[in-house]
Amino acid sequence: MSDNLKRYLAIKQALRQLYPQAPLGSWHNR
Repeated sequence: MSDNLKRYLAIKQALRQLYPQAPLGSWHNR
């Protein structure tokens, strides 16, 4: 996979851990 995709997934995981109750639907749509 590309580094950008890995970075995106890492950031998404970090956000999920920091804000588990925050709606991340907009992130999935991108």
